[in-house]
Amino acid sequence: MKISVSPFYTPDPNSVVHSGWFFSRNGSGEALPEEMDSWDYQTVLSLQAQVTIDRPLILAQCRLGEGSQFRVVVKAKSDSTKADILLLDAAAPADANVPVPLHLDVPGTELGGRLTLTTFILVDASVPLDPLAPHQRGSILWKHSAHVYLQGIGAQFPTDAEDFRRTRPDTPDALWQLDADLSDPEASFASAVRLSMNTSQPAIKRLLQGLHSPENKELQHLLDIDVTRQMAVLAVQSDAVLDREPDHEDPSVAAVLRCLLLQLWPQISDPHILRKLWDSEPSKFEAHVQSTRGKLS
Repeated sequence: MKISVSPFYTPDPNSVVHSGWFFSRNGSGEALPEEMDSWDYQTVLSLQAQVTIDRPLILAQCRLGEGSQFRVVVKAKSDSTKADILLLDAAAPADANVPVPLHLDVPGTELGGRLTLTTFILVDASVPLDPLAPHQRGSILWKHSAHVYLQGIGAQFPTDAEDFRRTRPDTPDALWQLDADLSDPEASFASAVRLSMNTSQPAIKRLLQGLHSPENKELQHLLDIDVTRQMAVLAVQSDAVLDREPDHEDPSVAAVLRCLLLQLWPQISDPHILRKLWDSEPSKFEAHVQSTRGKLS
């Protein structure tokens, strides 16, 4: 477990209240889910939230004078594209407990996989009343992180479109093929895992065109279930994956697969139990993946 220790006074976490993120869809706001399986790279994700800052409490607990000023900053980070985007940087109100509205547009072209939205309250100007008060501009007083998987767990890595009749003549009628190399557990997940889509299949061509149709939605769901199942099986067969502590900031293939197991089986802290389940009851193992990925509409 990583523990951050600040070199200066920081306020109580409850000194700032974050409403949680909402996104616009079909003209209404919905709470940001853990996963957005309908997202694609052409989407602009419109987000709304608000933060309420207890300014007197922060000043008192951080030993800061009334002339101190704060800023609200929001950043987006994608684990698959490595994009780190500044979405908002605004002065916080000088009044106490005034809600600050946050309205953001996140460009889908730069994002994929696990998206992390982090809201910070930073020092903009400091009037320190104590040697341990935050002195530097940009000192982080408070932060809130939210995570959402874009396009499903099974789409966090590069995807190729190719005609299997030419490139994979042994399986010309397959819809897709997942290739994964776990020989180096520390290799980047994005370089070790690749999904190839068979363009000789008309259904795959329609899916790659990005059309929003019931057929495409169902095929995308089946793709997600199948790829997630394959990755889960790869994960439980690897000692490097099972022996690793979960770390969402680690881009290695072993770390990403370990986090996948944690998301599929959040109640199981020892992933070695899952290998026993796969060895003894593989059908039950795979059925759990199907159940976790949700139902077809």
